[in-house]
Amino acid sequence: MRRIRTAFDSLGPWRAPALFLAGAALLLALAPLLRALPGLPLLAGTCGLAWLCGRGLRPDRRVALAALPVLCGFLLAWLAASTVHSFQAAAHNWKPHKSPEPPPVVWSSWLSARPLSNPVNRAGRGGLWAGAFAGLLAAAWAGKRLGAARHGPGVVRGMEVVEGGWASDADVASHCEFGPPVRGRGLIPLGKMPDGRIVRLDPEKGTIKIAGHMLAVGATGTGKSYTLVRVDIIAGAMDGHSLVVTDPKGELLRDMGAWLAQGEGYRVLVFNLIDPSRSHWWNPLLECRGWDEIVDLTDWLITAAGDDHAFFSGGEKNVFLAAAAYVRWALEEKHRHLRAALSFLSWPQEAADAAYREAFRSGKVPRDAIETWNGAQGHYDNYVEGVRNKVRNLVKGPLAALTSRSDFDLRTLGETRTALFLLLPEEGDYRSILVPFYTFMFRRLREKAEADGGRLKVPVRFIMDEFANIGKIPDIDKLFSLGRGRGYYGHIILQNIGQLKGLYSRDRMWNAVAGNCPIKLCLSTDDLDTARWFTAFLGGARVRKISERRDVTHPWDRLLEVPRKTESTADVEVMHDWELLQLPEMDCVCVLRGKKPLYLEKLSWTELPQHREIERHPKAKPEDFTGVRECRVELPPWPEEPGAPQEPKRKRSKKAAQPEPEDDLGELAAEELGI
Repeated sequence: MRRIRTAFDSLGPWRAPALFLAGAALLLALAPLLRALPGLPLLAGTCGLAWLCGRGLRPDRRVALAALPVLCGFLLAWLAASTVHSFQAAAHNWKPHKSPEPPPVVWSSWLSARPLSNPVNRAGRGGLWAGAFAGLLAAAWAGKRLGAARHGPGVVRGMEVVEGGWASDADVASHCEFGPPVRGRGLIPLGKMPDGRIVRLDPEKGTIKIAGHMLAVGATGTGKSYTLVRVDIIAGAMDGHSLVVTDPKGELLRDMGAWLAQGEGYRVLVFNLIDPSRSHWWNPLLECRGWDEIVDLTDWLITAAGDDHAFFSGGEKNVFLAAAAYVRWALEEKHRHLRAALSFLSWPQEAADAAYREAFRSGKVPRDAIETWNGAQGHYDNYVEGVRNKVRNLVKGPLAALTSRSDFDLRTLGETRTALFLLLPEEGDYRSILVPFYTFMFRRLREKAEADGGRLKVPVRFIMDEFANIGKIPDIDKLFSLGRGRGYYGHIILQNIGQLKGLYSRDRMWNAVAGNCPIKLCLSTDDLDTARWFTAFLGGARVRKISERRDVTHPWDRLLEVPRKTESTADVEVMHDWELLQLPEMDCVCVLRGKKPLYLEKLSWTELPQHREIERHPKAKPEDFTGVRECRVELPPWPEEPGAPQEPKRKRSKKAAQPEPEDDLGELAAEELGI
């Protein structure tokens, strides 16, 4: 049944002609049977009308309403026939000679049009017709009752909408498609319409295209992973997009990694902050292509830990910048990582200064680096201590190895289909790693798009669950504003809107980020500010309101007075703040730019046809894609301190011994002092 529905939804605008032709063919095929049994069209017609009475309800409820005329018809027919048959049997038993034995009941005769001589069958036919119409009336009443006091297309709190309100299929058909994701048409699933059909947004559909960025809000325990993230991964795989998924507990990789790798042919990368020994590694220092990017990197690392004081924070950035530049260009390749930069800052200041000046004289570090180093010498010890306090989480234990080398190139995400999972532990602050990772990823993909003619060959879909834990990504508002044309989509998932405000509070950048997301989805919220922010997008509606009035001055008026009903129109809010706070657990609300809001039912990923295929694949582990490696980091050798005792020299023969001239000693001393 699901496959038939999927094929029917895939017909698009040809659904109505296909349905008409299929109905006509069915009627021609059943014409002889219908002529012989005219009761069948009666039942079919009443069932169809009962189905229409359940418009807007879930499919199971609509099927139940459609079955009411048949059930009521045969039930009343059986009661009528049984009653007449009982009277005939009683009369025969009382006077067997005068009353003949009642003939058997033939239920098929109830559907025929030929004259009937048996009163039992005539009663059954009359009961069938009466029961069918009674079932239709019951379906109309039940459909109205089930559809009351709820939201949906044409209904706001059970009141009929005259203008505005919730979107129907026709309101969003210009930018959406219906049905589950299929290969080549995954799109962006939003949820299910009240009639049970899956609705998906196509950013490239319509006269004016919209961006595929989404801002989703859902409190803890509202099914974000089950009804949003996994569905988004499946849709992205159907579209052939590269996927960058934030996986807070590693559950997404476990359930979907093998399917992506084996079933869909994806290259799976794992950036595992939970266990770096089972991870692909990435070196942010080697990712830097010049002095300016090292400046950016050190600024992000210090800022991610918090700017406590402008003076000391600036000095810490300068010291860390100079150390990173020295490690990047002056040391061997195996020592070019952030842990080595902290090791360099632990050297004695005189030895570090001498090494830096030697690297500059030999042309290994640029003039900007030596100038930054010289400018940070005033409060050097304080700056170094501040740097160590702010970035030690980045280089402690196995994390130092995670950033010591690079196993993949960020640009390849836009070249080949790749699924990159970022496994985050439940505890700890890892923004100092994630901020440069995401920022460099956006930067490299932008460069790749420009090199490919303005758009990536393989679009990239960023599914950023627990977005607040990633940290403040610089210029993210610009990245989102230009993302549609370059071929990457950002799907931000938060617990409440306050997380976004707190992260991008400066210059109200959070408003620009939210404004660049034409898809806004609320799964549920426990926060009043979030509810107020979201209901402001829902707008209002003009509804038909029926009010009652009666005089109850005297006690008997309550029994005798007939209420007077008046009908009027009223302007109401589509949804109040408290209604959104009390949203049923399986419902959600979606706002699309330029469209009426959508009242939807959450889409569980187990309802998609790809679910069974995913379940057939084994559970994946990070080491299935990365192997297990030793987390060992190569550090530069410790320098020899000036004035330290020298190792004893071997004795030489008198002939070979030559006194060293005093001029050489003077030159060495001058070089040591930097003169």
